[in-house]
Amino acid sequence: MAANLESATGKSVAAWVGEVRAADPGGFAEVVDWLKTSHGLGHFQARLVAAAHRDAGV
Repeated sequence: MAANLESATGKSVAAWVGEVRAADPGGFAEVVDWLKTSHGLGHFQARLVAAAHRDAGV
């Protein structure tokens, strides 16, 4: 799924995590909602990024 995310959006999971860090939209659910509404990511793409953000300890 990570490779598909980069193919579809032009950004890697790490790059998306950087976007989340910069915006700081809140907790897991807020990150998912922000990615979906602000950037048009699909539900599972947004959850992938939110989980990577959470697991990075940010």
